[in-house]
Amino acid sequence: MKDLIPNIPIKGIEVRLEKNTLIISSDRELKTLSSAVIGGGLAHTNYIICDKNPEKTLLDMTREYSIVNPVGIFSAGNIENLAMNYEKSKSATVVAIATGGTIGNKNLSESGAINIILLIDADLTDSALCNAIITATEAKTLALQELDIRSSMDSIVVACTGEGKMIMRPNSATEKEVVYMTIRTVKHSVKEAILPRLGSIAGRSIFERLKERGITLEDLVDAESELYIPNPKLNKADFLEIFRNELLKAVQDINVSSLILAGMRIEEDGNKGLIPNLTATEFQNDPIHLVADEILGMEIANYIAGTNGVFEFRRVDRIKPKIIGKVGPFMDDLLAGLIAGVSSKIFSRINESDIEWN
Repeated sequence: MKDLIPNIPIKGIEVRLEKNTLIISSDRELKTLSSAVIGGGLAHTNYIICDKNPEKTLLDMTREYSIVNPVGIFSAGNIENLAMNYEKSKSATVVAIATGGTIGNKNLSESGAINIILLIDADLTDSALCNAIITATEAKTLALQELDIRSSMDSIVVACTGEGKMIMRPNSATEKEVVYMTIRTVKHSVKEAILPRLGSIAGRSIFERLKERGITLEDLVDAESELYIPNPKLNKADFLEIFRNELLKAVQDINVSSLILAGMRIEEDGNKGLIPNLTATEFQNDPIHLVADEILGMEIANYIAGTNGVFEFRRVDRIKPKIIGKVGPFMDDLLAGLIAGVSSKIFSRINESDIEWN
């Protein structure tokens, strides 16, 4: 079966799907620069292929379709999850094709490959091809930042037709135009290729975001298990089940979610050394004069359970059970505030009532 990808605005270039393989063929020889496993580096070819089938090699596939000297890359995701965007100007046409292979392990911080194939209908020097690789990478990074997701193991192929005026000077007006076209087309293609697999990006829950950072709901339940104080009205097993359910309810509150997200952002900036007057090394050592993390943690606990939650936060922050003792300066206080608030809320209601919690 052959499915043509419509609206390729470069004469003589055809893009099609053959089973689990994306094949780009050109009547003219293309000059390419890539990180491809076959034909990588600087090369000349009439074929660019992207294959998913793990049971065969790219060389097997090239023989199957009688393709000679291709540039070939592998995809961890479904080849059909691709997107294409293009822009045209008087001096060049830029086409960006992206295959979305994120969430290889249902964990965005361990995502699969995002492959980008950039077709430029212009004559690029070797240095201009290098600049195009850099620009495409930056555009992909921008797309992922806007979606708040992570990716690894990516491949990029840049191909030019050799037509038109040669683009060689890094700061020429023509190349600047191609750079901006590349940024826009790559960014849009990456986002469109990823979105069908991610579902609702903006609306994913706090626990989904925590999981991206290696923290699960059960990690918090295990931490609370270590803190449990026996209560005659509620045994430990029942308490932990209630605690699990109440955690899920708590993070659905937009104010709790907002406080946690704020702390996550600050932790990422701190690890990059972006907090004014605080280096990344100093931040990671959690200096005594950094108290904004405790303030956030106490606010979370206070919002959920009032004064009792704040006092419980101090106990949790001192003991730092299990996962809370293994995460960063802000994350430990965010988690401590969350479990302190939820546990205090449960026990306050239990102690104020003569009936069993429900």
